Amino acid sequence: MVRFENEAVGQEKRRLNPNIAAKYHLGTPIEKVNFSFSISQSKKSIVNTASVIQFPIKLAFACTAHKVQGLTVQKPQKVIINVEDAFADAMVYVMLSRVCALIQIYILN
Repeated sequence: MVRFENEAVGQEKRRLNPNIAAKYHLGTPIEKVNFSFSISQSKKSIVNTASVIQFPIKLAFACTAHKVQGLTVQKPQKVIINVEDAFADAMVYVMLSRVCALIQIYILN
């Protein structure tokens, strides 16, 4: 169960699971995903496989302009810049210059 800050996120999932939604107010059920893959490097008849069990949650975090100095934000990661909170133009430049492609940039305000 995950409770998102934005109540609209997971709304459809909660609607489809009314029993869970009643028990966990605004909690969104996240279902685990299972898949197998081959870990064998040889082409012998015996194939070694591994199973992965995980919950499809993506970690996101925020950084200050000072923290991203010297970093390179690789594709497909995104940078969301709130220019209203920047107290100097140079801070915005630093944040903009960290990405590899323009498609990675989202500017707020």
